[in-house]
Amino acid sequence: MVRELLAHARAFGLVEPGDDPETAAFDFCLFWLKGGCVDTDFPDGMGSRRYAPNVTELARLAGVSRPTLADWLANSPERVEMTRIARESTADFLVDEATQLLDTATVRESSLAASRANWRKWLAGVYNRNTYGTTSAPSVSISFSDIHLAAHAERKSLPSPAVPTGETVITTPLLEESKSLSDIELAVPVSDNRHYVK
Repeated sequence: MVRELLAHARAFGLVEPGDDPETAAFDFCLFWLKGGCVDTDFPDGMGSRRYAPNVTELARLAGVSRPTLADWLANSPERVEMTRIARESTADFLVDEATQLLDTATVRESSLAASRANWRKWLAGVYNRNTYGTTSAPSVSISFSDIHLAAHAERKSLPSPAVPTGETVITTPLLEESKSLSDIELAVPVSDNRHYVK
């Protein structure tokens, strides 16, 4: 597997003299996943990249199964992180490729081109959620009847206020006792012109 990937890395000019073969092979994988390989870049006999950059097609080029290559890509935390970063930059490539697919499609190819572009758009959203992912705002609904019922339930759960049990003294001003009925003034209407007499 490393030998096959190294051969591809050499064909693309990614290997410097003295490079570690496994590191150069991994560099080619990152180059592939970032979308660095286009159809015209492949020397004769190497095939062509007809698909979005993915691990399955890369495994075919390496001559191994996809799980084998995926395990090799994830055999250290550094490789996992570098692969994740490569995937994020793959999103930019996928968006560009989707645009190209739609721009160059003929009328007969429009349906297929739209499907391929939508798939690449979805992949871009998965690989780089912050830039291309769909963000849906959380929906907020307020039910006033629920708030009302919750307020009643909270009121019932509160302790009752303490009622003082001591002796309560009511103080009111004392009225003077009238000496006779003549001391009481009465206002009685006498006529329509609203004159009152005592």
